[in-house]
Amino acid sequence: MLDSAVVTGQAERPGTPGETGGRPVRLVLVGKAGAGKDTVAAYLAARYGFARYAFADRIKRLAAELFPEAYGASPKPRALLQEVGTALRRVDPDVWVRHLLRRVEAEGKPRAVITDCRYQNELGACLERGFVPVAIECPEELRLARLLLRDGDAQAGTLGHESEAGVDLPPGTPVLDNSGTVEDLHRQVDALMEGLGVSPAPPPDERPGWHETFMRVALVVAERSTCLRKKVGAVLVRDRRVIATGYNGAPRGLRHCAEFGCLRAGEPTGVGLADRCRAVHAEENCVVQAAVFGVPTVGAELYTTAFPCAHCAKTLVNAGVAAVRYLEGYPDPLAAEVLREAGVEVRQVVLG
Repeated sequence: MLDSAVVTGQAERPGTPGETGGRPVRLVLVGKAGAGKDTVAAYLAARYGFARYAFADRIKRLAAELFPEAYGASPKPRALLQEVGTALRRVDPDVWVRHLLRRVEAEGKPRAVITDCRYQNELGACLERGFVPVAIECPEELRLARLLLRDGDAQAGTLGHESEAGVDLPPGTPVLDNSGTVEDLHRQVDALMEGLGVSPAPPPDERPGWHETFMRVALVVAERSTCLRKKVGAVLVRDRRVIATGYNGAPRGLRHCAEFGCLRAGEPTGVGLADRCRAVHAEENCVVQAAVFGVPTVGAELYTTAFPCAHCAKTLVNAGVAAVRYLEGYPDPLAAEVLREAGVEVRQVVLG
């Protein structure tokens, strides 16, 4: 059937390895303001590929939307965030818990860390869902000094808020001591990850994916086109190998449109005009080139910079092409219907 899905040009690679027993690894960080929760979370994200979440994520977005002026003088209006969060907790103590955990479940990341557990009901909900609690401790004097350095003001009045009261952790909760250097803290995180059986995330694959690779080849091929209206390029691929290329232009041995002129000059782009065009379309040229050189096209994929017209769609069906990947659309409903009825997979490629 015709598939309206969109594929991206990102590189395809296996999922992140290293989950304990194949299960997701989920952590919840517990600690007072300035203890180092964000520092730990940033390292977990950078070295181990953890996705970061916070109960306060939605609170921050809501506060920024309703009180944008509060963000001019301070990078973090702690008192405002506390008041907004507390006000809705009075309506429903679990409002932020449900909101965040629904998001975590919906996104389904294999490695996730919640960075700001401050209430007992938050911790309880995380424990019920298999999160591993991790406590981060730091002497109060050092915490206040770090807050002053980070925020420009320790906002001492906010540190007595109920959210800073702490929670009762289960026995055996791992504790990270953040009284030393950042390097010391990272070493403790590494040891914790080793104990949990979590390996560092592999470096990202920066190469373009196959879809992007072949579509970019089609774009280069399009530059060979001699059409005065629209340059189109196409590539036939089988087993990730290019087997034929084609672009739109006059038939072999005939004068190019640049010399002869366009028979459709001034006419709109659309269907029903192909009989007044001298050019062979890129997709049809692909199939013809494969035939000339005796290359089978059954089961091949076509990458084209523009959605094929109905005539090319029929040619592709008879050539046994199994999939069409296109970059730009083309207003020809019959072409889409032909491909759908023939069971050709059709998807748009979005280049990064």
